[in-house]
Amino acid sequence: MQIPVLLQSENGNGFRAEIMAGQLLSAEGPTAEVAMNNLRGKIQEQLDRGARIVNLEIVETPNPWLQLVGVYKDDPYLNDYKQAIADYRQQVDEDPDRL
Repeated sequence: MQIPVLLQSENGNGFRAEIMAGQLLSAEGPTAEVAMNNLRGKIQEQLDRGARIVNLEIVETPNPWLQLVGVYKDDPYLNDYKQAIADYRQQVDEDPDRL
């Protein structure tokens, strides 16, 4: 996944990297085309002042919890376990102060 990032100098005091989403830069116009042209102008102003647009590469890793899905499907105690949970929930619903 690539995320566009606005990278700009902070007046000789390091750099600022900002994700170009949300309200970082916005523009309006009576039509979509005018709004986009106005936004291009605002972005160009930032670029003229030395900002750059770079892509931040994010490596997507699989969710490790997904490896556990279905691991107990053949467990002979699974139905007993589910029933015990249901019984406990019913007890709590009937008398929440008991616990």
